[in-house]
Amino acid sequence: MDTYGYLTGQRFRNIIAVFIAKTLRRESMAVTINSSLKDLLADPKAKAILEKHFPGFSGNPQLQMAMGMTLKQVQPFSKGVITDDKLKLVENDLKKI
Repeated sequence: MDTYGYLTGQRFRNIIAVFIAKTLRRESMAVTINSSLKDLLADPKAKAILEKHFPGFSGNPQLQMAMGMTLKQVQPFSKGVITDDKLKLVENDLKKI
């Protein structure tokens, strides 16, 4: 840092490079059936797939409690909505994005 507390020169370029690399890696990570609900819902295409197979899924008020869980982990609490067959359909659709 220079006298005024600003990042300058090579240090600034290094910080920017790390930020860009992490952002690109995060964006290029494919979501799968084993991704957390948080990650699935953060991806617009994955969210659309969930809504296709489970209409109203993203608007469920109980969803906030399960954001760190996978669909398979949420399945026992879904009252039969998330079935093994539906999970396979979701998995196939996620592989296409």
